[in-house]
Amino acid sequence: MNDNEVFMHVDEFGDLYLYDVLLSYIYPRVFVCEDYYNCLLLFYEISSEQNVDTWIVTKLNRKEYYSLVDGKVAIQKAFHPQKGKYSLFLLTKKYGLEKDEISLSYNIGGCLKKLPKELVYSEKKTINNDVLRTLEVARETNATTFDIKLFSGTDRHFVPQNIMAELCASMTSLTNSVFGKKRDNALRVATAPGSCIVRFSFPDQINLFNELDADDELHVINNVLSSESISDGLNCVSNKPKFLRSYSKIMDAIRKTHSDVLFSTASPNSTEVQIIEMTSFEVTRRFNEVKNINKIDSDFMKFNGKLIAFDIITKRFKIQLDDGSVKIGSVSNDVINKGPYELPKCYSATIRIDKYISKDNISEKCCLIDLTVSN
Repeated sequence: MNDNEVFMHVDEFGDLYLYDVLLSYIYPRVFVCEDYYNCLLLFYEISSEQNVDTWIVTKLNRKEYYSLVDGKVAIQKAFHPQKGKYSLFLLTKKYGLEKDEISLSYNIGGCLKKLPKELVYSEKKTINNDVLRTLEVARETNATTFDIKLFSGTDRHFVPQNIMAELCASMTSLTNSVFGKKRDNALRVATAPGSCIVRFSFPDQINLFNELDADDELHVINNVLSSESISDGLNCVSNKPKFLRSYSKIMDAIRKTHSDVLFSTASPNSTEVQIIEMTSFEVTRRFNEVKNINKIDSDFMKFNGKLIAFDIITKRFKIQLDDGSVKIGSVSNDVINKGPYELPKCYSATIRIDKYISKDNISEKCCLIDLTVSN
């Protein structure tokens, strides 16, 4: 219950407390009240004379309220004539010298026609406050912050446990796949109060240039999220199969909520927040798009060649074959652990060739899985 002073008393509902103002001109014209039991009522003024104010009033659930304040739905949509007899009514307030007279009627007649024909939206949007908070958290915690905000379709104050678990596991896997290595510091995750926001913090140390490793990771991730097609943003991804699996799970988790989504990213040295918005339709489209990128059976190739480059930091190799051609790719951890290796020197090598197909092209990725000195 709201602890503020009573805003209005209506016999049928008891004491009402002012909960939010959506539109105002000199005084509130469209506003939301809350009763003793935390139920919401939306008031839309249709006439105001010297001593009499009249509103069309409707009951709201929390999902409808947040859709209004987020600017996702026009205010008139809340007064749908088919909501039910006891969900729409007229409330009239006559101002007296000693006592105001308030009357309620369920006979709204043609009063709905008095609502503006042009769609009207709330002046207040919580989205800007949420985005600003992303930046504030990044600066307060000195950590790059990545928020996933869900709109309609989920409770605004809670994230379902299964959705939370899927997003956490998939986000960790997604960041590890960008550069093909495990993060030095585990992600921190929290939910933001008052909205369905899952907030990820990247507790990396800032370097001499006031930059974070997480900035580079999220730059790649956001590039994929903002690309028209997922294949357009995968060029900088090291472990594409793992990235695609994780990306698919994130989209699937959001898809299950039937929700629009807002991704917002900020770092401690940011001056603004990067924002990416998707409708529920777009989330479903992207989830289905991943299905068009499939792994073809892996092939294995054995050969002799001269090892001319081997980097255990980036996990990359380069071997020159007898015919002069060069094989380049990633190196498995097993091969690295069996080292060190001499350069240049002839070795017998086994590589795994993974093929991927999309609607646009077929690509290959080589991984060195065995390396022994040639006889």
